[in-house]
Amino acid sequence: MSDPINWNGPMTQKSIKAEELKIGYRELRKLETDYPGILNELRRLIIAGRAVCPRCQSTQTAVVLRGMIGRTIALAAATPRVKLLPPGQPNHSHCCRACGHGFSASGAPVH
Repeated sequence: MSDPINWNGPMTQKSIKAEELKIGYRELRKLETDYPGILNELRRLIIAGRAVCPRCQSTQTAVVLRGMIGRTIALAAATPRVKLLPPGQPNHSHCCRACGHGFSASGAPVH
């Protein structure tokens, strides 16, 4: 089955792996209709290297987004690269999916 969404743009020629998405192409198209530009956001999140967890050295990390609004919920529903936290939670930019550790990725190695 061919990919109905053009993931190859001027940003990269890197392909998107199926495990980087939690939803199918139909749902992605609906998200783009509901939230114009969200596919480009997803592509940036997926193509960006993953920060390495300083505690367990896992690369299974996610970017932390705060707030529970439609667009952030949609991003978290579409890819494991996003973790939602409600406002008022500890201030870290990444979360490790392997050990649950929250950390700031400034200066951290990225893979």
